Amino acid sequence: MNPAGVEPRLQHIPTSLITGYHGAGKTTAILGLLARKPEGERWAVLVNAFNQSGGAPADLLGFAGKDVTVSKIAGGCICCTAQVSLRVELMRLLRKARPDRLLIEASALARPAAVLATLRDPWLADVLSPRATICIVDPRQFADRQLAAGEIYLDQFALAEVIIANKADLAPQSQLQALLDHARALVPKKLRALTAVNGEFPLDLLDLVAATTEKAAALTSAA
Repeated sequence: MNPAGVEPRLQHIPTSLITGYHGAGKTTAILGLLARKPEGERWAVLVNAFNQSGGAPADLLGFAGKDVTVSKIAGGCICCTAQVSLRVELMRLLRKARPDRLLIEASALARPAAVLATLRDPWLADVLSPRATICIVDPRQFADRQLAAGEIYLDQFALAEVIIANKADLAPQSQLQALLDHARALVPKKLRALTAVNGEFPLDLLDLVAATTEKAAALTSAA
């Protein structure tokens, strides 16, 4: 059953959550995806910028038009406001854009399990169709042991089904390989672990099947 007031067309929208630490290249990756968006498809982008106010990032707004709608949740991490701001802004954006695909960029401080728990809430079950969570990682940041041991950083790795080792042209080969080896050794096994330059990765990764609701719920409980 659709939530009250939701038009029938807002059903099973492919939805990708993109996570990663500050500076890893999440926005750059989304810009690359928008640049390769299939002609005629309508996409929506929801951006969460922690501790910022105002409109969405200027680079993303450059794509705004009849086929791309960009919105932003500011002033807090979406995992902390998931029960209110995320739901409200999601429905506002979806009703406005009526998209064929939704991309969500989480802030560096967002707990992905909490965000996914909201996206997979029964209230939105007929509206959204969550796809694999994608984590963008800078190998040079991963090499920082203190950063890489952080709880949220570890959560981002744990929940993502796809790991993108970004900035492969800038990172030393040893750091790049260490990141890939780590990602490929994780259990449960990642669907993909690959390198990227300027955040560019194949569009078909957006249609990989997401993890089960049970996995997201378990990680949310452990958070």
